[in-house]
Amino acid sequence: MAAIVVAAAGIPVVKHGGRSSSSACGSADVLEALGVSLALSPAAAARCLTEANICYLFAPNVHSGLRHARPVRRALSVPTVINYIAPLVNPARPRAACVGCSNAYVAPVLAQVLADRGCSALVVRGHDGLDEISTAAPTHVWVVTGNTVTPTTIDAAEFGLPRSAPGDLRSGDAPPTTPPSHAGSSKATPGRSGTPY
Repeated sequence: MAAIVVAAAGIPVVKHGGRSSSSACGSADVLEALGVSLALSPAAAARCLTEANICYLFAPNVHSGLRHARPVRRALSVPTVINYIAPLVNPARPRAACVGCSNAYVAPVLAQVLADRGCSALVVRGHDGLDEISTAAPTHVWVVTGNTVTPTTIDAAEFGLPRSAPGDLRSGDAPPTTPPSHAGSSKATPGRSGTPY
């Protein structure tokens, strides 16, 4: 998970997210499979941020109304407006953010909202529809600096990475829809077999 890598590099991270509603696996599902407690009080989250350089704010704990929308979102099984608003309502109000958006029409709108707030941000969408930087296709990036949004495209090949097949991005040996398979990939260590993605 990118948030863990960024925190390990010395940049404090307040990750805000929830369980899967319209995708195979949400960030909360993976973290819970790794043994992370989702029931942190605000004081415990602040202590975690101070001590570990990262904390996770479980959306239903900080936005209690969202828990009532989850069954409907799960039944719809497609992204809803909550998918697009959630990155904007991180209670930590970070000055910088990296936001993934699967919708090519909504992504620049999110970027403009972040620009209007004066944030520094990257809003990313893989050309393959991923709501993150992709190694299977080029990635469209809206770079938010100051109050301006600059669209650009990056490609894994620019960084010396081979192009992957979409199936290569699936986690571990378990079915790709299970949090333990994603957690297993998150625990990967040098010397273990499997995809480099």
